[in-house]
Order: sequence, then structure tokens, then C-alpha cells
Amino acid sequence: MSIGDLAVDRGADNKIKFGGKELQDYDLNGVNLALYDFHARHKMNDVPVFTTIDPLAEKMKSWSTYAYCFDNPISFIDPDGKEGIKYTDEDGQKTVESNVVVLLEQKKAVPDGASEKKVARINRQNGKIEKRNTARMADVETRLNETYNGSDGKGSKNSVGETVMFKFNIIGLEVADTKGGTNQNINAIATKNGLNTSSKTSFGTDIVAKAAVVTTRSTEGSLGLSNRVWVTEQSGAPVRTLGHEVGHTLKLDDAPYPGANSGLMDYSGGNGLISSEVDNIWEMAYDK
Repeated sequence: MSIGDLAVDRGADNKIKFGGKELQDYDLNGVNLALYDFHARHKMNDVPVFTTIDPLAEKMKSWSTYAYCFDNPISFIDPDGKEGIKYTDEDGQKTVESNVVVLLEQKKAVPDGASEKKVARINRQNGKIEKRNTARMADVETRLNETYNGSDGKGSKNSVGETVMFKFNIIGLEVADTKGGTNQNINAIATKNGLNTSSKTSFGTDIVAKAAVVTTRSTEGSLGLSNRVWVTEQSGAPVRTLGHEVGHTLKLDDAPYPGANSGLMDYSGGNGLISSEVDNIWEMAYDK
């Protein structure tokens, strides 16, 4: 039996623990094998090592290929690896695709035995909620497309002048708490609504590029916040704020990129996506 054939216990005992990752219990012929799911690789629980090398180890040649967070997990975290998927069609058109889940207001339920008057009132309220939800999704889609594909919708250029199109699949999800509850709940939403990639873990299981989850969480005084999975922005924030925060889910950092100081991820100036940022997104995306 290979480890890829093992059944995973995803019951109530599963917890998000070290590094914010899920501890999974595998049963290997009666022997428990506990592993943390770091998406790009797995970490053993009983022996503090990873089962495979870091898939981006070539970018940090001065460090061990099995290192975690530069051997300093107090100061650094290991994000979820690559997110979004990329592909080139038969005409040579490059595309980066990502799912974006927008947490929406939940419609009110009609109680059993409600009077016609009460039913009518609830239906009117739900009609207003539906309009707000529709407008919310349209706003997210419009702003992301304008930020990443330009006002003309023709895409963005990489550093060699090729056009890269960005496809955002907007998914509306009605929930009781549009802040998304706990990080564990958000992680579950992002994974469930993610895109399947062509990549697999070392155990043969499919890797999913998680969806970005747009919430109404507090920005804590900032224009916007993201933990690379959930995204939130301040009411009335600049148009590009949403695109900036979604950029983090595509693995862009808050820093100027080589040869530029006014891109989407640089809050000190500039407005749009620049070629070096396009390069970085493409490099970090999974293959479809």
C-alpha cells in the first residue's frame, strides 16, 4: 500500500495547529501517521521534519532544501505555496485564473406557519438583500478586472511584452457571518471553492489552488488587509485596494519589484499592475 492510498480522517478531531496548518491522521496498517498539510509538502508530527524538499528551494540556495521559514518560525510563516493556476492556449495566449469567493448577506428564512403579511414582508427584505448581494459581486468583479486586465479589458504585459489575461471566477456565498468566522472556517471555504491544478502532493493527492475569500472583517485602521486567503478592505478605500489585497492571494508581497516603485503592491504610489508583478504572479501560479 502506498501512502497515497491511505484514508484520511477528516473528522471532528482535525485541528488547525502548527503554522496554521491542518493536522491529518493517517492509518497505515494500524500505525498512526500524523502529518501537517502544508499543501506544497507535508511535515511529520512525531519527527520534526518535512517529507520532501521545499518545491521552491532553488530560490534560496543558501538554505537547506528541507528548511522551514529560514529556521526562524517565530518571525516568519510559510504561506500556502502557489495559488492561482496558469495556462497557455493553442494561440499562445497566457492566462492566470483564480476563484474569488465573496461572502454575502444571508437571506431571511420564512418560518413555518407565517402569515401572508409576514411572508410578504420577508420577501421584500430578501429582495433588497438580493440586490445588495448582486451589486456587491458586480463591484468586486469590475474592480478586479479593471485592475488586472486594464480599463480596456485587454490584459497586462509581462517583462517581455507578452499579454497575460487574468480570469477571476466570482462566487457568491451567503453566510450568517460575512466576516467569515474563524480562520479555520475561511480556510475551509477557500479550499472547497478552489481550482484543481495539475500538481499533486508527494502522497499522490491533488493540490487545489485556494480561492481568495472577500470578507467584511475589520481592517484595523488600514485601507485593506489580507492573510493570503481572506481579504477585506475599508469602506470607501481607493479602487485598487481590493486588487492589492487579492494580489497577496496570488503571492505578491508589499514591496517594490525589480526596476519599479509604483506598482499595484506599492502603496506609496502608482495605481496599476506592472510587468514585474505580472512575472511574479505567473511564476508562482500552478499549472492547469
